[in-house]
Amino acid sequence: MERTLVFALVIFIACGSSASAQTSECSSTVPEETVEALWNMAARGELLTPKGWDRASSFFVQSGPVFDGRVVQVMSDYFGVNRYSIEGSTATVDMEYTDLGEIDSALRYKPPPETNAYKTSIRYKLVSGPKYLFMYGPDGKTLVDKKEVTGQTVWRIEAPPHPPWTTVNGAIRYVLEVSQATADPAVRKNAEATLAELMKLH
Repeated sequence: MERTLVFALVIFIACGSSASAQTSECSSTVPEETVEALWNMAARGELLTPKGWDRASSFFVQSGPVFDGRVVQVMSDYFGVNRYSIEGSTATVDMEYTDLGEIDSALRYKPPPETNAYKTSIRYKLVSGPKYLFMYGPDGKTLVDKKEVTGQTVWRIEAPPHPPWTTVNGAIRYVLEVSQATADPAVRKNAEATLAELMKLH
């Protein structure tokens, strides 16, 4: 069967951030590593909490929408960079994956639209810029200082992030955690049906 690649051109600066109460700094010096770091965060389910979503915003030049938990996009457990290019201080990175649908705030699963595409790719556009060291207050959230690291640059994604997403494994953990934390019988029933569907994709 012939593979058909559908490219969703999403122009998304990424810098890795730590949850340290003292410092957080950009560290990706290779463009594809920036995108891989973001997707690894998604696979661990870190984009499915307000705190994790806030940390992930440091990957981007522009801030994205505030995490509200209304819709979580589900991607395949298997993903990877299939091509990238660098031209001066700009780069493009194509991340290949399979779209597997979404989960709403009531834990209902909705499969993706039917398509002839075997895989999908998101194209990220990145720019190279100064590396910064961020200093946070005792609460770990309040930014108190930002310093440029002389002579060091990093790759960052240009446009804001798309809505929160995770892989199938991350979605299973998410549904289990949310369903266990609610007393709503309808949500728990939805969770059972959704878990059954996700296990088929596992």
